[in-house]
Amino acid sequence: MKALVFERFGGPDVLHYQDIPNPSIGPTDVLVRTKAIGLNFADVYRRKGNYHLTGTPPYILGYEGAGVVEEVGAEVSHVNLGDCIAFADVPFAN
Repeated sequence: MKALVFERFGGPDVLHYQDIPNPSIGPTDVLVRTKAIGLNFADVYRRKGNYHLTGTPPYILGYEGAGVVEEVGAEVSHVNLGDCIAFADVPFAN
């Protein structure tokens, strides 16, 4: 899978696509193949270093998106494979 990432703070030039491991989901999670992502000022501020980020680089921006459910955790009963969904306040959307 690819993600839009950055390792250092700065302008749009610090962003690049990078291969990352495919995510594994937990029993209450769903995996969504994103078809659209949101970009807002919080993402720009994070990229510039104005908002606190936890962890270590590479950082993946994005907290909003829409797409198709590709995998469903064992305890999820209200979402099915192939459902089209939108989400907000979920990190790593890009």
